[in-house]
Amino acid sequence: MRAQRAVWLLLLSTSLQAGGTARGADDADPATVLRAYFTALQAQDWPTLYDLLSQPSRDGQTLDEFTKQKSGPGSSLSAMINARSSYEILGTRVAEDGQRAAVDVRLKAPDLKHLFNPTGVPSAKTVEEAPLEERQQKIELVREDERWKVERLPPKLPPHARERLEKLKEAERKRAMERSSDGPTKEPE
Repeated sequence: MRAQRAVWLLLLSTSLQAGGTARGADDADPATVLRAYFTALQAQDWPTLYDLLSQPSRDGQTLDEFTKQKSGPGSSLSAMINARSSYEILGTRVAEDGQRAAVDVRLKAPDLKHLFNPTGVPSAKTVEEAPLEERQQKIELVREDERWKVERLPPKLPPHARERLEKLKEAERKRAMERSSDGPTKEPE
């Protein structure tokens, strides 16, 4: 169960095509803001994504720190996950005071427990090989400065999934270094 929740955090952190606007959408409803969040995530538009997060969800990071984290090692893995992911907004509930909202979403994404297997023996070697899993998720939003902001995302990755993700990131770093050092080579004379 934890591994499944971790999949959705990775999916939401790191999906998805939809319409909507982000900046200047002061009067946008929660569903529109969430669509803009998913669009920014898919486009890897980190400034827009950062702008759509509530203050607590930013974990005290500046925009620069957030951008470096999101575009660092593992970002191509996230892009592959997002390319195979989709979502559908099922409904929105706004609290009576108008300051909190919950948006129910049906997400379809690679089932990463096949990659982040706690036994250490993944049944899928790549994101493309992982079967798709469908799940409903509630995303919470909060009003800040008269705008809806994404506040609560699924729980963080469990330790075994973090370890597997770090291994995948390290392998990706090594491949990138190998590619950059594979420049023109001299023929032996």
